[in-house]
Amino acid sequence: MAAKKNNGYLNFNLGWLESKAVELRTYVDDHPIETLRDRTDLRQTQNGGMVTVVVASVEKQVRSIRETLKDHAQITEAIGKLREKEAEEMGIGSAFPQQSSYIEIELGWLELQVQQLQAYIDHNPVDKLKDRKVQKTNSRGNSYDVNAATIEDQIRSIRETLKDNILLVEAINKLYKKEKDRRNLRGGSRPNLLMEDEA
Repeated sequence: MAAKKNNGYLNFNLGWLESKAVELRTYVDDHPIETLRDRTDLRQTQNGGMVTVVVASVEKQVRSIRETLKDHAQITEAIGKLREKEAEEMGIGSAFPQQSSYIEIELGWLELQVQQLQAYIDHNPVDKLKDRKVQKTNSRGNSYDVNAATIEDQIRSIRETLKDNILLVEAINKLYKKEKDRRNLRGGSRPNLLMEDEA
């Protein structure tokens, strides 16, 4: 009789990966796109004075969130594959029931984030964009403007957000299809696709 494989490393790796997915999710949840503002900081000049600089424009923060969402979708898919492998190695055959609920929860959350990206685009119509400045006051009490984002920076952010939105919707639909196939094998109900053709 063959000895059963030790799943210790796979279980550890899966647990670690899930904890990292939670960290990424928390980062996105803690930084809703509609609340983002240009982040500034004081930096010392060569002459010893202080100057305000934009350390993270809204566009830079949105890019970080978009990239995090794309990575999260890939990690969710990897977790699903690892759970399937774990089930196979344990001789269960089909994946654990909690795999489906985990993936469905993550897909629901990703859908909400896609809606936030779409709201960001809707709230920044390209024909209404202007160079964005942040007003600061120096140590002498004088006010001055700091460039936060040019029109071109903002348009690039909108363009990249549109492309990433399409990629995310495709990734979500791919995961939904895999989940649908899994459910069909078990005789369960079918999850909804984001951009499903209405027939």
